[in-house]
Amino acid sequence: MSRSPSHHHHHHKIRLLLELKQSRDLRRSLGDRDQNLRMESLISEASCEGSRDSAAHRVLLKVDSDKNLQLALD
Repeated sequence: MSRSPSHHHHHHKIRLLLELKQSRDLRRSLGDRDQNLRMESLISEASCEGSRDSAAHRVLLKVDSDKNLQLALD
């Protein structure tokens, strides 16, 4: 028996993973707390502009806090 999640959600997740993989610079700095805090402030600024990239960065931080980032990138 194989559970099939909603296709729409699955597709969105894959798209997100691709965006995460493209952010290699962020991958290196995820270990640094200072870097994360700095990124958070940058993101809050970017989100004010409504830039699409900020969404990906925000997700990156969220995933990082869940310790799932490494899995997602691998």
